[in-house]
Amino acid sequence: MLDKVLYSVAMVSANDGWAVGYYCRYLGGYPIPTWDTNSVVMRWNGSSWNEISPPTFNTLDSVAMVSATDGWAVGILGTILHWNGSSWSWLRSPTSCNLRSVSMVSADDGWAVGGGGANCPSQPSVILHWNGITWGEIVSPVSQTLNSVAMTSANEGWAVGNAGTILHYTNLMNLSVSKTGAGSGTVTSNPGGITCGAICSASFDNNTSVTLTATASTGSTFTDWSGGGCSGTGTCTVTMSANRIITATFTLMPAPTITSFTPTSGPVGTGVTITGTNFAGATAVMFNGISASDFNVLSSTSLTATVPTLAATGPISVTTPGGTATSSSNFTVLDHTVYLPLICR
Repeated sequence: MLDKVLYSVAMVSANDGWAVGYYCRYLGGYPIPTWDTNSVVMRWNGSSWNEISPPTFNTLDSVAMVSATDGWAVGILGTILHWNGSSWSWLRSPTSCNLRSVSMVSADDGWAVGGGGANCPSQPSVILHWNGITWGEIVSPVSQTLNSVAMTSANEGWAVGNAGTILHYTNLMNLSVSKTGAGSGTVTSNPGGITCGAICSASFDNNTSVTLTATASTGSTFTDWSGGGCSGTGTCTVTMSANRIITATFTLMPAPTITSFTPTSGPVGTGVTITGTNFAGATAVMFNGISASDFNVLSSTSLTATVPTLAATGPISVTTPGGTATSSSNFTVLDHTVYLPLICR
């Protein structure tokens, strides 16, 4: 009595799917191939599975569908079949070794693996690649037969086989970011993957355009990119046609200093010019601990501030992201009270 052994199934939709395998006779509970009518191809139409006559007698081990009009099946002796939406056809194979698994990324990209067989005793491991025109053989890095292949994208996939063999295919390119300098900050990528910070390396598809953005922490400044053709303080955009290492340099912002101020005294409301260094980005000016709400940074070496209400005689301080500077001498706050003469009657 003939029976079917089905090895693989692939579904296009809930109403369209394929299964492949071979016919056999059971002898002592074991399936024995029938060489005259060995191939089995079955199709699901949404309500039942029906046999489709294949253009080969060879056992089919795997099927993969790209769409309802594009699919592949592979089997023993290097058998490769293609479904075009109306029929299965036989394609010339670059190998006579058994093919055990096929995985398609797209109509123009697919992989098949296997090895060994009656016509291929000296080649236990086979890898084939479909480029949209032909199937070509890729040299296998192992000598074990490969039994299954699965692709996650055109740039990454896995194959497994005998003796615990696991192969990892990658066409991904690695982007690593290193940070240097006494300062601190973060580097992020678009598309995402790098937040450095914590994650300073990520893999991207070949030829992906990646933009890196550097953000300095408080008290630091971003000063330069290096590597990958990047420089300057703007964003860094690289094309991932190769592995790349990019360095971001962060430096500490120098602390401000106060060398002088003028005038050295005056009442509340007096405008004071303060001279020193590293005033860029100043966030606060204080007169003896009282904040001046009105101050203006003229340059990295000069700023003006108005003596605030409630200020008392004491030092002047200037705060920037790089730190706080305090004057070595006091600003004297003069009493602005106007005394009227006392008139006695």
